[in-house]
Amino acid sequence: MEMFIDGRWVGALGGATFDVLDPATGETIDSVPEAGPADVDAAIRSAEMAFQAWKATPVAERARLQKAAARLMRENAEQLGRLLT
Repeated sequence: MEMFIDGRWVGALGGATFDVLDPATGETIDSVPEAGPADVDAAIRSAEMAFQAWKATPVAERARLQKAAARLMRENAEQLGRLLT
């Protein structure tokens, strides 16, 4: 698994990762990037740029996009639930 920063899936800039363990079994579920300060800075910069674009989007378009996202989440609720748990 990677981090989603600036519209791309990326690993940690330093290359470090850590294992995510299943608490019930102790087995490794996945390895994920161990974000460092530079990764956090990149994510914050990306979020700020995205926010500037989002707040310039007309409210009717933002509402349309949010409703579409909600519809997709409802349609895929079972799969999303499995992924989240």
